[in-house]
Amino acid sequence: MTAPQADNTVIMAKIGAPVGTDGTLKLHYYGEDPQDLLQYQSQLLIQHQNKSPWQNLNGHKIFFKGNKLVIRFASCTDRDIARNQYTHALLAVLRSDLPDISDEESYYWHDLKGLKVLDQNHKDLGTISDIFETGANDIIVVSGKERILIPYTKDYITKVDLKAGTIHVFWEGYQD
Repeated sequence: MTAPQADNTVIMAKIGAPVGTDGTLKLHYYGEDPQDLLQYQSQLLIQHQNKSPWQNLNGHKIFFKGNKLVIRFASCTDRDIARNQYTHALLAVLRSDLPDISDEESYYWHDLKGLKVLDQNHKDLGTISDIFETGANDIIVVSGKERILIPYTKDYITKVDLKAGTIHVFWEGYQD
C-alpha cells in the first residue's frame, strides 16, 4: 500500500507509556468511546514519533486492561523496547473508513480544525488549531491574535458551517 497523504488520515489515538513489564502500552484515544477503536484494528495505520510515513499496523492487539485501553505488539514483549519503539507514535485510519455522520449537530473533530471562528459581531477571532476534552466538555483552541480557549457547548457555539468553513461563537471575552 502506498503511504496515505496526511489529509486522507484521521488520527484516532496516541500510544502512551508502558503498562506492566510485558510490552503492553497505554493508548490515548481521541474519540468519545474508546470501545470504538476496537472496530478499526485491521485498518489502523501507525506513524512513529519521527514523523515517518504512515504504515499499515500489523501484529498488534488492542484491548482493555482494567479500564485502560492498551495495545500490545506480538514482536515486542519488553517494556523498555516497547517504550523506545512505540511511545508517542500515532494511530490513524483513512478518512474513507469512518462512517458518515447523519446527525447535523455532530461533527468529527478533524472536520472542525482549521475553521475560521467568528464571534456574535462577525469578528474574526482566528482559526481552530486544536480540540481537547475535559471532564465537563470539549474545548476548542482558537489561534489568532491571542490563543483563546472556548468551551464547545451550546452556550458558546451558535453555528457550525462546514461548507463556509466557519464556526460562530458567542464570545465576549475577546477585546481589541
